[in-house]
Amino acid sequence: YGTSFCYPVGAIGAHVSAVPNQQTGRTVSMKTRAAVAMCGTFGYELDLNKLNEEDLRTVGEQNEWYQKYHWLVEEGDYYRLTNPLENEPYTACMFTAPDRTKALVIVVQNVIHVNQGRRILKLKGLNSEEKYCLNGEVYGGSQLMYAGVPLAPMGEYEAVQLYLEQVT
Repeated sequence: YGTSFCYPVGAIGAHVSAVPNQQTGRTVSMKTRAAVAMCGTFGYELDLNKLNEEDLRTVGEQNEWYQKYHWLVEEGDYYRLTNPLENEPYTACMFTAPDRTKALVIVVQNVIHVNQGRRILKLKGLNSEEKYCLNGEVYGGSQLMYAGVPLAPMGEYEAVQLYLEQVT
C-alpha cells in the first residue's frame, strides 16, 4: 500500500512466497498470496518442488488468470479503495482499463471484527453512465462508485478478485 505512493505498480516486485512466512510466521493461503502479488510484478519466489498437488494446480490456475488480466495491472489506472492504515478490516485496490470498459478489483481481509455487519466497497474510475457486469449481475457505473457493491463475508487473510466488464 505505502510503496504505491512512490512507485508505479509495474515497478513493485510482488511475489508469492513460501509458508510459513519467514518474517511474520503466518501461514496464508496460496490464493491470498497470489492476489496480493498480482498487485505488482506477479511471480513466485518459492521452491515449486516442495508444493503439494493441490497447490501446484492452484499455481497453474493463477498463472492462467494472470495471463488473462495482467494487462489491466500493467496498463490500467490504479486506485486505492481503502486505507489499511486507518484500521480498515480489509485492503482493496482496483485497476481500470484506460477506456474504463473493464476493471479488476482485489480485496484482502486484514482482520475480522466481531459483528462486522454488511461491508460495502465503493469502486472508482468507471463510466458513471454505463452499465457493468460483475459476477453475472448488472450494475450502473454510478451505482458501483457511489452506493458500492456488497462484499461477501471472508475469513482472516482471505482474498477475492473481481472482474468487471462494461455491458454493451
